[in-house]
Amino acid sequence: MRPLKHKQLDSLLSALQDEKEYVFLDSARSGPEGSNSFLFLQPHKRLDFFAGDAPEIFFAEMEKMLAAGYYLAGWLSYEFGYLLESQIKNLLPSNLRADSLLASFGVFREPLRFDHDTGITSFPITEPCVPLPDFHIAGLQLSQEKESYLDAITRIKEYIAAGDTYQVNYTLKLLFEFSGSPLAFYKDLRRNQSVSYGAIVHLGDEQILSLSPELQQNNALAR
Repeated sequence: MRPLKHKQLDSLLSALQDEKEYVFLDSARSGPEGSNSFLFLQPHKRLDFFAGDAPEIFFAEMEKMLAAGYYLAGWLSYEFGYLLESQIKNLLPSNLRADSLLASFGVFREPLRFDHDTGITSFPITEPCVPLPDFHIAGLQLSQEKESYLDAITRIKEYIAAGDTYQVNYTLKLLFEFSGSPLAFYKDLRRNQSVSYGAIVHLGDEQILSLSPELQQNNALAR
C-alpha cells in the first residue's frame, strides 16, 4: 500500500487550482475498495437535480450516460432521499424551494488514477509546485444548544426502549465562516485526520470536502 505522500498531494492540489470542475476521490485504505484513487477532470456535461424535478427522469439520464461509456461522479444531498420513498416524501423540509439543488453529477471520460499497490499514477504530479493560498476560519460554533441536544438524546433512548428503533446516528454540525482556499483546507484536514476515504467535489458553484472512515462519506460544504 502506497498512499499519496505529502509532496504528491501538495502537487496535485496545486494543479487543481486551475481546473474549473473536477472530482477527486482520495483513498488511503488497502483492499479491493481502496487500492486506487481517482481524479475526474473536465466533465463532458453536468447532470443537476432540483427539488421540483422527477427522480425517475434524473436516473434515466444517468443510465443513458453510463450506457454511452461515460463515468459519473458527484454528490447527493440527504434531502434527495425523501423523494425516493412515497411514505417519507412529506418529510421533505417545507422551506425547500423547487429550484433547490439536491444532486449534481459530472459526466466524465475515463478518470486518471493512482494505483496504491504499485505507485503508478497518471495524476498531474510535478515538482516544484505553486503553493496554495491560505484559508481562514472564524466564528466556530455548534448548530444546536446543549439543552435541545440532551432533549433529543432522551427521546432517542425512549424510542429504543419502546422498540421503535434499535440505532440512531445523531449528529451535529459545526458552523463557521470560511474564506480563502478550500484546497488548502482539505490539505490540512487530510494531514491531520487518519481516514480511509477523502474527496473533493467541485461542480458548478459547489465545493464539497469529505473525509470519512467509511466508503459512504459524510460531506461538508465549502463555497
